[in-house]
Amino acid sequence: MTNKYQFAGICVEIHHIYPYFANQAQKYLSEKAAEFSVTVTQADIDREKAAGEVATADDGYVESLVIYRMLCEKLLERNVLLFHSAAISMEGKAYLFTAPSGTGKSTHIRLWRKRFGKAVGIINGDKPLISVSPQEIRAWGTPWDGKEHWSANTSAPIAAICQLGRGEENEIHPLSPEDALPILFAQTYRPATEEGMRKTVQLLAEIARRVPVWQLKCNMSTQAAEVSCAAMRGESI
Repeated sequence: MTNKYQFAGICVEIHHIYPYFANQAQKYLSEKAAEFSVTVTQADIDREKAAGEVATADDGYVESLVIYRMLCEKLLERNVLLFHSAAISMEGKAYLFTAPSGTGKSTHIRLWRKRFGKAVGIINGDKPLISVSPQEIRAWGTPWDGKEHWSANTSAPIAAICQLGRGEENEIHPLSPEDALPILFAQTYRPATEEGMRKTVQLLAEIARRVPVWQLKCNMSTQAAEVSCAAMRGESI
């Protein structure tokens, strides 16, 4: 199967075997000229399964993971990286929430949607892309969107990134670029090559320098959304 898709504003031609990815990425189909192509073979799928984490998964699902790894490697050359987070939009700006799996990203997004309603849009619930250019740093939707399948083929310039943690009280404080960098690195796709790693660190350092990064300790009340929203938007509660 061969189709063209657009991710982070870049059109790519993808040659794959199973229909799973075609269904998953249907909203990202494109008619533009492809800037590059990737091809998945059964050997690629078998290697992914042999790594252990998806050994018993359906080949179509595993192929989708292979595609996203291939894309991450190629998009990095174009100053785009994949960042494990939940990305939402409000008034034309993106806000990204990152944390280890199970910490409560989805819960916090639900609190924002409960508190602010239709003003909150979903970009991606698990693996958005971030593009870095001299003009802006932007979050983009992808079809790899987590168990809630929160995603949209949309994008917005990033206003802030927030690391979530659990706490009895709701408190948020800004991080310096030096303190933010290891937090960002921990949630970013790790490329296979040394050159790729250097490029990733370079882009993350640029993001940490240009985008405010916050650390939030929060509970499950709607006040948590109010506190994080106010801080990241430069407002008072």
